[in-house]
Amino acid sequence: MFVLYILSTATLSYLFFSFLFRKFKIDNFTFNIFFLLKFVYLLLYIYSHYNNFGTDALAYYNKAENYNIGSLPISENLIYGINLFFRNFYNIKFESLNIATFFISFSSCLLLLSLIKDLDKFQKIAICITLLIPSLNFFTSGLNKDMLIFFSLSLFLYSLLNKKNNLLVLSIILAFLIRPYVCFVILASYIICKVLFSIKEIIIDHKISLKFILIRIFFLILSILIIYFILDNLLGSFGKYFLKGNILAIVDNLQSHYSNTTLGIPVDTNILTRLIKYAFFPTIFDLVDFNIFFIILIIENTFLIFVFIYFILRFRFSYINNQYKFIAIVSFIMLYFVLALVTSNSGIAIRQKWMVLPFLLILFSKKLS
Repeated sequence: MFVLYILSTATLSYLFFSFLFRKFKIDNFTFNIFFLLKFVYLLLYIYSHYNNFGTDALAYYNKAENYNIGSLPISENLIYGINLFFRNFYNIKFESLNIATFFISFSSCLLLLSLIKDLDKFQKIAICITLLIPSLNFFTSGLNKDMLIFFSLSLFLYSLLNKKNNLLVLSIILAFLIRPYVCFVILASYIICKVLFSIKEIIIDHKISLKFILIRIFFLILSILIIYFILDNLLGSFGKYFLKGNILAIVDNLQSHYSNTTLGIPVDTNILTRLIKYAFFPTIFDLVDFNIFFIILIIENTFLIFVFIYFILRFRFSYINNQYKFIAIVSFIMLYFVLALVTSNSGIAIRQKWMVLPFLLILFSKKLS
């Protein structure tokens, strides 16, 4: 039965995405390679959960009764609710439910591929290889928060670079439901960018009108209210500390949370080391283990180091040629900085970094408009 479900999902999804990839003007070879490999990754992801090597997806499925109907469907409660709905009302098994998520995960892939179709050959190949990296695809497959937030951020970047405001709002709502702290960073970045651009437009460009001012004030106030709600209701004691201005207490608490566990990051680690380890741990200099998992990670990170050096050296600030791209760059750099600063365990970073790295690579590309 499961084999039949795999075949039917593969067939339906191929037919569905065959229309989209032409609309996005992605070449046929790239589409077929990504479709095949992404589907294989998904099958390996499902298989791994029965061989003591998986994510928390199976636990969410088995403990779906933990869904709290009295709370907002946000973060873990959202995942519990989705699993409970399909498991109890439609009797869908774990394997079948996760196979169905291919429609969402491959949508992320198509959105990002559509953004790089006009890059030069080397940049395009480098980003394509990055999007096919095993650990990225493992952690962003199946029904889990990593897959959903990756889709949300892919939609966020796509909507910004294509100036599609309706999709932009949808992506921010999804980020709010999946990982509120990501929504917090995005809105904080938006406020910073809009204030800077508003000052420029008023003082330099002389764009002074009642409508212009009222629209900017409305969206700034709305963003601040949403940020306040997230901090006051969804981030526990850390949000309360932030509202009180006690940010150092938050940083100290989060940095020490898992610092004494396996792969823990010592509290006294400086910020530059944290930034490097967050993105590129483990490397050939980190002799943690010699199992196949760490060997693959070392190969991946060696590739990523060279790619990022190349992209950063070629990057020019003149590439930031509109507000939308500026907001995107500030959002992902701020998210990277915040996560690298507070993450206390390199094992968490291995999974978490995929919320940032592919998007930064695309933003550092030369020809994006």
